[in-house]
Amino acid sequence: MMGSQLFKASSVGRAAAALAGAALLATASSSAVAAMKIRLTSGATSIVVTDGGAGDLSAAAGVITFSGALGATVWGVNVTTGVSKPVIGGPSSAHIDLNSVNVTSGGAGTIVLELTDTDFSLGGAGTGSTLVGAIGGTTGGTVSATGCLNSNNGEFDCTGGTPDAIPGLGAFGPGAFSATSGTAFVIPAGPFSLSSAVTISHGGTGVISSFDFELRTAPEPGMVAVAGLGLAAAGLAGLRRRRRQSAA
Repeated sequence: MMGSQLFKASSVGRAAAALAGAALLATASSSAVAAMKIRLTSGATSIVVTDGGAGDLSAAAGVITFSGALGATVWGVNVTTGVSKPVIGGPSSAHIDLNSVNVTSGGAGTIVLELTDTDFSLGGAGTGSTLVGAIGGTTGGTVSATGCLNSNNGEFDCTGGTPDAIPGLGAFGPGAFSATSGTAFVIPAGPFSLSSAVTISHGGTGVISSFDFELRTAPEPGMVAVAGLGLAAAGLAGLRRRRRQSAA
């Protein structure tokens, strides 16, 4: 009888251990999915670099730096950096930044550079906010950019679910360029993702493009105006109080 009880206890212990191991594996998998990523694509050739993973030259969490050629394509020089939480952004603003220097070394070609991060959250679910994209740089070819927020929390996803995308920026070039665009959205109740993409086209060998593209959430203009009025009123009240104290 005692042997049977010990066997049952051992079986329960093994089952509990198996469940704990499965839960740990699920947690690890979830964390891996949540990591920021950059992706470089030219034709059928693509490179994906995960924050802290193979190919990431930065030791800092929230920063990815990749430097190298894109396979055997014409894009021989690519120095690309992505920045996200916890380095930039915070409780009141979700924020990602993609910057890169790209040079063609084997003829004409087109490259797409993307940055994505998931599990952003903001207070005030159900209220209005604004998604803003801003890009600047210089190119010997053409550059265009787009970005989105997606409540399905998907990586590199500006098509699935019901994404909120900024109006496309560009195409710019050749020469220096700078532009900003934005779109209103309603803050999701659950976690969401931010994804940005920049497309560069060069007409030959030795052409250089460089850019910085940031995508962030910001309060709607009306909310900013109200906040500004509130600060102005507080400042005026403080000035009047100091004047009364001086007069006394």
